Amino acid sequence: MLRDILHPQLVRCKLDSRSQKKALEDIAQAVNLHTPSIPALPLFKQLVAREQLGSTALGGGVAIPHCRSSTIESITGCLVSLNQGIGFEAPDDQSVDILFALLVPESETSAHLDILAELAEIFSNEANLAQIRNAKDDMALFSCFEQLSNNTAAVQ
Repeated sequence: MLRDILHPQLVRCKLDSRSQKKALEDIAQAVNLHTPSIPALPLFKQLVAREQLGSTALGGGVAIPHCRSSTIESITGCLVSLNQGIGFEAPDDQSVDILFALLVPESETSAHLDILAELAEIFSNEANLAQIRNAKDDMALFSCFEQLSNNTAAVQ
């Protein structure tokens, strides 16, 4: 299912976002460039509002910022790796350098939970995280994540 929601244009490798808000802004802008029907500023505000409810950081340097919205027509993912970790109020107090933003239509409750479970499985494996962190550019990061999601789907 992950391979259906992540497009190469929604992958950013080694961004220089130096704060949580800047990373969320970069994600919103990337999504808007790919899908102009999703305006960047409202999306950014929704992602920030979700973080204010509680951090979406999992630990291990990973966060899955997400939101549900009526402006989102289909489940969309945006994968970002950062040059350096940023504060994200992670449960392990570790800086976050891998983010997978998940944007979901309001009606997609069960699919939302299924995708979060797939992401958690990928991101709970240290070898997977090392592969993601070692990607050198957007296409390498996309290919790496596509392979990891295919491996996860094959196990399920």
